[in-house]
This record gives sequence, structure tokens and C-alpha cells, in this order.
Amino acid sequence: YDPPGRRIGKRVWKSRRTYGEITGNEYIQLSHAPEVTWYGWDGDRLTTTETATQRVQTIYTPGGFTPLVRIETETAELAKAVRRTLAERFQQEANVIFPPELVAMVDNLEAELQRRELSEANRTWLAQCGLTAEQIQNQMEPEYTPQRTIHLYHCDHRGLPLALVNAEGKADWSAEYDAWGNVLRENNPHNIEQHIRLPGQQYDEETGLYYNRHRYYDPLQGRYITQDPIGLRGGWNPYTYPLNPVAAVDPLGLSGLGAFNSLLDQPGMKDAYNRSAAQYENSLPKPVSEWKFSRWEEGRGKRLGNSYINVNAICEDQFGNTKSVNARTFQTGWFPINEVEAGRGIPDPGEDPSDIASATDTITDNVKDLIDAHAQAITCGSKSGYQCFKNSEATQKLGEKLCGRR
Repeated sequence: YDPPGRRIGKRVWKSRRTYGEITGNEYIQLSHAPEVTWYGWDGDRLTTTETATQRVQTIYTPGGFTPLVRIETETAELAKAVRRTLAERFQQEANVIFPPELVAMVDNLEAELQRRELSEANRTWLAQCGLTAEQIQNQMEPEYTPQRTIHLYHCDHRGLPLALVNAEGKADWSAEYDAWGNVLRENNPHNIEQHIRLPGQQYDEETGLYYNRHRYYDPLQGRYITQDPIGLRGGWNPYTYPLNPVAAVDPLGLSGLGAFNSLLDQPGMKDAYNRSAAQYENSLPKPVSEWKFSRWEEGRGKRLGNSYINVNAICEDQFGNTKSVNARTFQTGWFPINEVEAGRGIPDPGEDPSDIASATDTITDNVKDLIDAHAQAITCGSKSGYQCFKNSEATQKLGEKLCGRR
């Protein structure tokens, strides 16, 4: 399982009946190696199932759990589709490692050649290298489109698959169920493994249960085998599936859609609902941001008639969030020689106050400033402190240090 609790793989040792060579007694033998299955997710929807022999991908209704299209690709076909990019081929054959900038340039060149839209800049670059577009194009490995088998799902009003229809319009698989999702009859002449059941559920062959995202559902009992992780938010009975499975579903294994809405109108239920929801959400693992330096940015402001420039490091994390960390603040108004340390200008609106350095206000600090000013004069000549900082100190290394502070 991954950190959000989604099942991403399983290993199964298959058993088979065999007979002793001498005694002839029947016994059960386990396979020497397990069969491994990997699962891929789009949010809370299972979209990919991959084994040693094939990959099955499912396309759902936008924002829903009703399957629309099933795409099957054999592993051998997937292997044929693996190709090296132009940059990878050049590096492997020359036994060198390109810098990231060169890899990006070669990838961009390859993309333009594939579109047959070579830019003037890349054409000039090739000419400077003594190469032509045709020569580079001949080095590109051909793309292979794997053969796939595509089926369309035919589902009932809840999203329960009733049939898989092929490109000729014929059903290669079909099944009938009772109201709780038990298979009553199945027509499967092509031995298709169709494991999607009620919305959000996947049949688990080894246990006979249905994996329902946050817990397992037993169709024979019409209930879950473990308590609801959100407590009373899912209803009075922590094991129950929607009591009317024809009209309501529970794609996440948490609370049925349309089944318990009336409970919230009863005395005390809203408070119990909110408390249990808050407890459950607080119990989930909190993702930790890993901040990386992105760029330098300036913020300008005024105070007491003087102008200030804040030089800020802009940091980004893996979730796309940004924050601003103040590196230095410089006075540029009436007395630009009185440049001050960070935290004395007008801070950036998005800046975290805890990331602002302390002010320079002690004798020791003033002496240190004189030493720094002397060093600055040697390093930057007549340039202002702001210009000196921008030209010599505002480096990638400093930005990474500021963004990495806790």
C-alpha cells in the first residue's frame, strides 16, 4: 500500500493439485515464484492493472467511477514500444553524460523533428555543428505503436459492468449480478479477467472479497468486514454498505452516496459527523514540502518617505506551492548609503515573517558592517550594496540555503 492507503501491488503464490510419483497420493503444491500484480491510480480510481503478461487500463466517466473503456496491451507489445530518446542514444553510444541544458536542447530538437516543424534557431544550431536535419532525423529511433485490444463497458445505472463489447459490437464478456454485487452468471468464452464490480470495487480472487479503496466488502454478507474509518460519518452501523444498494453506492468504502443524508438532520448527528470527519482527516499522513530554490525576485516599498528594495528567494515545493524568503533589504531613498539588513523594508505580501533575518542593531554588528563595507568596496568598487549583492552574492547556492531553512 502507498502512504494514502491505496493498494499498489500484491504477490500471490498459486497452489495446484499434484500426485506423488511413488505413492500416488494427492497433495497441494505451491508455486516456487509468486505472481506479482501492480496497480496504478488516478486519485481514488484504479486505472491500471499490470501483470507479467499484460497491462489493463481503464478510462472512467469524468470525475466518476463508471468505467467506459478497457485497453489491454500484452507485455511483449509494451517492450517493443520502448525507445531511446535522441539524447539518451547519443550519451550511451558516446559513453558521456550531457549537462541538463544540452539534454533539454536535444529533446526540443527531437520534438520539432517529429512534428516536422524545425525552428530557425535549431536549424542555425545544427549548421554551426556541421549537421543537417536529415542527418539527425536518421539517428532517431522509430516509434512503435503497440497493438491493443479495446473493449467498451456496458454498465447498469449504478456503474456495475454488465458486458464488455469489442470493436465488432459483440460481447466478449458478460455477467449477471444480484443487488449486492454477487455474480449469478458469467459468460466468459475468452477468459477475460474483468474484476471491476460495484463502483469503486475490484474483485480479489484470493479472498473472494471486493477491495473498496479504504476497506474490503463482502458481497455474500452485503457488508464490510472492518469498521468505517470515518466512524459515525458513514452511519450508525460502522460495517454497513448502503441499505438500498440499487439506489445508493459507496465508491470509497467510507459513506454511501444518497443513503444516509437524512441522518444528518437528526439531533446530535451533525456534531458527531464533524468530529469524526476531523479525527479521520487529522489521522491521515501529512505530506512534507521539500522546498527548492526557483529564482530571485525583487519587492519594492516605502516607509517614512524612503524607498526600499527587498531581494527575495522564491522557493517551490513538489506540490507546486511557492514561498518567498527575504535575503536582504536595501534603502534606496534619500540616503541610499544607509542600506540595511533583511527585515527593515516592506516585506513581500507572501513572505513568511519567520523567514526574515534579524535587524542589525548592536555595536558588534555595526563594526561587522564596516568590515563588510570594506570588503564590498574591494569586491564591487563603486557599486551600491544592492548592485553588489545582485551581481556577486545572489547565487543559486545562497537561494538553495535560504529555501532549505526550517
